[in-house]
Amino acid sequence: MNAARFSLARLGLICLLPTMALADDPPAPPPDAPLPEGFPAPTPPDTIEVKQYPAYRSAWTKGEGMTQRSGDLMFFWLFRHISQRNVEMTAPVINTYLDPEMVIDPSKKGELTMEFLYEHPDQGEPGRGVGPVEVKDFPAMTVVALGLKGEMSPERMAEGVTRLRQWLDEHRDQWVAAGPPRRLGYHGPMTPVPQRLWEVQIPITSPAAPASDPASPPATESNTAASPETGAIEDPRSESGLCSGSRAE
Repeated sequence: MNAARFSLARLGLICLLPTMALADDPPAPPPDAPLPEGFPAPTPPDTIEVKQYPAYRSAWTKGEGMTQRSGDLMFFWLFRHISQRNVEMTAPVINTYLDPEMVIDPSKKGELTMEFLYEHPDQGEPGRGVGPVEVKDFPAMTVVALGLKGEMSPERMAEGVTRLRQWLDEHRDQWVAAGPPRRLGYHGPMTPVPQRLWEVQIPITSPAAPASDPASPPATESNTAASPETGAIEDPRSESGLCSGSRAE
């Protein structure tokens, strides 16, 4: 297991200490692992910007009846997949909240997906992965992103989505939501909590364009959901699409 894998090995699931980034903290370090090919840099803290993402491939899994804090098992499904397939870890790790209200009300449960991104879009082969993991291709997408630094909690995630929804309301002549909210994490436990970078994102499109479901890949025979309790594949279901960056005013 290489150093990048180790440092990110609990990126999406560790319980962070209640420590916020301070104004005099040193600049955030670069992500703990390489970004996928063509991906934009992390959004600076407390900045809202519009970002363009290229098409990409990822190891993807979905859990039912999840909360914001219950992605541990999904993380280890994905980590087992990349370990057995000799896929190098990248950053960020992406969580997508298919039931958006579970973000606004952290007491609610819903469908949650998690992705480990492949470094190149032609790396490996799409299809069934290890256990309840699928290797999926996602089309290019546009998002509005809020950069955060320090602690990431369900409450802070909810605040981030609320800010982005307000931004969309202020820019409704230019952009409308095109998918459920996502959380991107760039650092693992080897990076001090105050220096960790995160993003809250909402996929967007122009008002004239048809909205799609960017949290899910194009339909294939292998699209599946997994039970968070057992890891068993169940309920075949199609899923579709995800996200370089121009700053929003």
